[in-house]
Amino acid sequence: MRCLLAPRLRRGKTTYVTTIGLLAYGSLCWEPDAALEAALRLDSAITGVRTPFPVEFARTSSTRGGCPTLIPVTQGGAHVEAVLLPFRDGVSVAEAKTLIWRREARRSDGDYREPATVGPNTVVVKELAERFPGFDVVLAVCIARNIDRLDGETLANLAIESARKEAGRRCQDGISYLIMAKRHLIETQLSREYELVILRRLKVRSLEEAWQAARAAAISYRGGQQ
Repeated sequence: MRCLLAPRLRRGKTTYVTTIGLLAYGSLCWEPDAALEAALRLDSAITGVRTPFPVEFARTSSTRGGCPTLIPVTQGGAHVEAVLLPFRDGVSVAEAKTLIWRREARRSDGDYREPATVGPNTVVVKELAERFPGFDVVLAVCIARNIDRLDGETLANLAIESARKEAGRRCQDGISYLIMAKRHLIETQLSREYELVILRRLKVRSLEEAWQAARAAAISYRGGQQ
């Protein structure tokens, strides 16, 4: 028997949603946060899904030392590997959107509201028009690009700089982010160039070595300031 959950109004009629999913294509794949994680059935995650929109490292994150992060883009980018995360039964669309929005906005309270206008820092939790087998509604995060010049040199500069900051000590920097994206098979149009520039700049053979080199330089610099 079909379980009726999460009533919504649509065109004057009440419809019922039985399965809600989150399409994760960036750090949501590996660090959803405790509140969101508790509402998801991570043991039922579906891999091998691709984003219906192109994605690129096109936005810096202030909570990650200004490193490049993945967002949907209208120019360039690539349809990348994603993970479809099902919400637990009983979670409504509104509740799911709020949990995703709080995680992205780094909020512990407040409810998500559809924005009347979308600014440069507005977090939009979008219901995707594309259909995914087994899901009635699939949600994804959209936020504006804030890196004007997108190329490997620019992204590498931002990543290395972030790794030398406090964010690097916490592994919340651009090099660590790129490592995790690679582990989740996420490859954009600029991924390879971005990685190669980091390796060349730091004269290393792997991103793990690059992170170590960036951190060593940061520690050495702070030591010289004392």
